[in-house]
Amino acid sequence: MQIVKQYPIHKCGHEKYSISGTKCLQSMIGRNNLFRYIIATQDRDLQDSLRKIPGVPIIYLHGKAPTLEAPSQASHKYAENIRKGLGMTEREKENIKILKEAAGIIEKAEVKFKKKKKKGPNPLSCLKKKKKHKQIF
Repeated sequence: MQIVKQYPIHKCGHEKYSISGTKCLQSMIGRNNLFRYIIATQDRDLQDSLRKIPGVPIIYLHGKAPTLEAPSQASHKYAENIRKGLGMTEREKENIKILKEAAGIIEKAEVKFKKKKKKGPNPLSCLKKKKKHKQIF
C-alpha cells in the first residue's frame, strides 16, 4: 500500500456522466499515450484496441502471475521510424570519414584475442599416492 500511495491519481473527467471503463481508458490514453499510462486489463477487446496505439504497455494476469506483454507491432514501427530519423545519412557518414582523414585520426584496427592453448592435467592430480602408515596402540 505504501508503494501505491507514491503514484499520482489522474481523474478521467467522466464523473458527471457514466461511460464504460473501456471507453474511459481509451479516452485517457488518446492517440499517442501522452501521459505514458500502463494499462492492466483482462479485457481482450481493450487489449486489441490498445495494441494499435504505439507506446502503451499492457499488463494482464496469466494464472496468478502478472505478465507484461511484448511491445506491439505499432510500437515497433514507431520506434523504427524514430531510429531512422535520428540516424545519419550516407552523405554525412562519408563527410565524417573525409574529415577524420584530413585531421589525421585513424580508426583503431580490430583487436584480436589470443586463443587459449590446451592445458595439461592438474599437476597435483599427477602426484603419486602417499602410503598411509597404520598406528598400533
